[in-house]
Amino acid sequence: MPSFMNQKGAGLIEVLVSLFTMAVGLLGVLGMQINAMGSNQRAEFMTEAQMAAENMINRIMVYGDNDQGANSGEYAVDTSVATLTNPDCMGDGCTLSQLITSDFYEWNQLLEGSLPSGVGIVTWNAPVYRVTVLWDQARSGATKTTCDSRNTDTHLTCFSMELRL
Repeated sequence: MPSFMNQKGAGLIEVLVSLFTMAVGLLGVLGMQINAMGSNQRAEFMTEAQMAAENMINRIMVYGDNDQGANSGEYAVDTSVATLTNPDCMGDGCTLSQLITSDFYEWNQLLEGSLPSGVGIVTWNAPVYRVTVLWDQARSGATKTTCDSRNTDTHLTCFSMELRL
């Protein structure tokens, strides 16, 4: 009797092994795709945060030569705890304080609209402003308005820029 007669089902086993190998490969590709999507989202949020920080720095620089505005530290505000309302004044009818409040109101709206749980903090340590943008990268419902990249479940992700007047 020929030896090939004893190999019934060998072709089926080869097909199963090749399908298993292909499935493992496709799972690897799927894992890489998920990582790529996460990296893309992180990059998008970081870009949004950078643009928002630059936006606030530009607003501060408008009043850079004014001793009652930027040089006095009046722009130091934490939008995560501040109650911001729009002063609803236009141009020449606004006081400097109203213009700064309007800037923060608009900036806060920008942060809320472009980043998940986005908030901003501006600190003043003469003559340096530090503009920090915080957001919930993991969308985990983080509650602390501090930065800790190792624990994104409770801490927000941060981006900071400094402006020296």
